[in-house]
Amino acid sequence: MVDEINPIDQVFSGLWALVDASTPLTALVKPANMIRLDKEKDRDPFKTNVQVSDLPELTLLPDGITNANLLNSTCESMLVHNFTFAIATGDFRVVESLGKVQWALYSALIGWQDSMMQLQWRGLPFVVRANWVSASHGFSDPTKNRGIKGWSALWSCMVEMRFPSVSIRNFNQGL
Repeated sequence: MVDEINPIDQVFSGLWALVDASTPLTALVKPANMIRLDKEKDRDPFKTNVQVSDLPELTLLPDGITNANLLNSTCESMLVHNFTFAIATGDFRVVESLGKVQWALYSALIGWQDSMMQLQWRGLPFVVRANWVSASHGFSDPTKNRGIKGWSALWSCMVEMRFPSVSIRNFNQGL
């Protein structure tokens, strides 16, 4: 069997690719402040001593599966996975920090069809839909967030994936 990257990991990396391609977002959040949880050799990427230059910070978190149906139709399986971008600004100024980063993150997903719909598993594209689901913001809790004060936000998005059921069966049987 060919060692292939599973669809969930592809989507996780695909969301980061959208962030990386966003000029406004990468201008606001330095690459070193994008806390990546998909790096093979970095088991704990969170900074323990956060400085002003480490902010704003952006992290992408897997946030659960909201719908999964192995028999969505007679020949298709479906999986809807949520992911959450966590923003820590380190700043109490809404206009100078929170709003700018939120708008840049919002707009970063506009090109999802051009990139995410190109992802393939077993030779077939599988992403059929992606969109923002919800967003919330408030003051961070410095005791829980490595001493970071200021605005924080959680932006959740969903990615719907569909697969031929026969591909899932074959994968399960090691084919």
